[in-house]
Amino acid sequence: MAEKAVAKTVTKAVTKIIRKRWVPILAPKLFHERVIGESYVAEPEQLRGRSVFVNMMVLTGDPKKQQVQVQFSISDVKEGKGYATFKGYAYSPNSIKRLARRGRDKIDDSFLCKTQDNVVLRVKPIIVTGSKAPRSVQGALRRTFRRKMKEIVQKETFEQVMRDILEYKLQGAIKGLLHKFFPVRVLDIRVLKIEPVEYTEKESLTVEIPKKKEEGVSDEEVEEKVEEESQATEEESMEETEEESPQEKKSKKKASE
Repeated sequence: MAEKAVAKTVTKAVTKIIRKRWVPILAPKLFHERVIGESYVAEPEQLRGRSVFVNMMVLTGDPKKQQVQVQFSISDVKEGKGYATFKGYAYSPNSIKRLARRGRDKIDDSFLCKTQDNVVLRVKPIIVTGSKAPRSVQGALRRTFRRKMKEIVQKETFEQVMRDILEYKLQGAIKGLLHKFFPVRVLDIRVLKIEPVEYTEKESLTVEIPKKKEEGVSDEEVEEKVEEESQATEEESMEETEEESPQEKKSKKKASE
């Protein structure tokens, strides 16, 4: 009888049905809180911390921005909606390659700068000259861009900086400055992202460029001026940072003995 009772006992597996739903993801106020996507999750809180990639053309409606990918991170969830914060953007490698053509020079750089509201940004510009430029001029363009970019950014909030970049005001202002002494065909910021690091301002190497259009300085004098000043600044920086090699230390030690 006991065996029959056991046989009749049936264990039922209890399965919990999890019902998922579509949760909208909203862009920051900078992009007018547009819906940039949806995620199929059981609980909206599961979205927190996830990354979302969106084409810039979707955010701005500008077809010229279709080569730009924007990264967001979902930082908050309220009332069944995910709210994203801006992390950075980058141009596609193919679009950058098309800018550099024969007879031109492509100048790259990478540096940090901090906004007025203490947001640290990694900036990677691209400068394409109208014709071949000497290395000294390329270095001067790079350093002048860096100096001017830092001057502008530190006076504005992050949202102001982003608006100026999206409207091409910031790039246009710097391009006009550089174009005064050497033809610049393209100037843009190919990568911009927020860096979660501490930032301390350091004096970057800058070269004061003579304004040939306003002061009547010739091309040869511009190149000579830039070459002299760039070499001087580079030599100073090398003297400050260069360490003695092991052979030099041994020779000094023998001499002292």
